Amino acid sequence: MHDQQPASTLIESFVVTPEKLDLLLKALGYEGAPPDFKGVAAWVGYKVHREDVWKRVKSGELCAFSIEGTAEREEVA
Repeated sequence: MHDQQPASTLIESFVVTPEKLDLLLKALGYEGAPPDFKGVAAWVGYKVHREDVWKRVKSGELCAFSIEGTAEREEVA
């Protein structure tokens, strides 16, 4: 399914820890018991640009995708 036509762009990502999840839920006004999450995970958000691909996502035909891309390393002071 890698047709070499970019379909999406990564727009956001962050590492989720139990502490971050607790703070996020509190900031969103969640007042229930904290989730029983003990691990570490990564959350990513993508913008799908191709209408043909987005239609397949919305229909349920595509329920997952392969991450293929490039990146540039940037030194942080």
